[in-house]
Amino acid sequence: MKKIYLIVVLIFLIVSCKKADAAETCLNCPSFYFENPQPNNDSELNRFPYKFRGLYMNSDSTFIRIEEDRILKEYFWKTKVHKFTLDSTKTKYDIIDGKLITKDTHDVFDMFPKGDSVELSQKYIDTLFRFSLYEKAKRIDGQIVLSKKDSIYWT
Repeated sequence: MKKIYLIVVLIFLIVSCKKADAAETCLNCPSFYFENPQPNNDSELNRFPYKFRGLYMNSDSTFIRIEEDRILKEYFWKTKVHKFTLDSTKTKYDIIDGKLITKDTHDVFDMFPKGDSVELSQKYIDTLFRFSLYEKAKRIDGQIVLSKKDSIYWT
C-alpha cells in the first residue's frame, strides 16, 4: 500500500510542476506564473500595432526589430584575424564568394580586408517572440504585455 501511495505522489509531482529545464529570462528577477495570459479580461492581439513596429537599438548595440507578427533580436559579431593565421588554419574553413564558411558548424562570415588582417563579421538573428498558441500579447493602457506558456502556466 505504501508503494502505491508513493508512486501516486511521485506521478502527481512530476505532472503538476512547471518544466524544470525552462530557461530563466532574468536570473535576479522574480518569476510570476498565471493560469491565463495577462491581463485576464482583455482581448488577445494577433499582430503588433503600427506604433510599436520598427527597429530599436540598445546601449550595447543589440537591435530589437518588431515586425507585424514577431520580435527579433539582431546583433553583430566582428573580429580581426591576421592573414597568416588564416593561412595556417585553411583546413578548418572554405572561402566561397568572399565569405568564410567553417567546415564543422557551417557558420558564414563576411570577409573585409584591412591591411595585413581580415575582418570577419557575422549577423545573428534570434526570435524572441512570435504569435502562437504558446506566446500571446495583450494591450493595456497603451502598452503591450507579452505572455509565454511554460507547461501549464503563463509567465
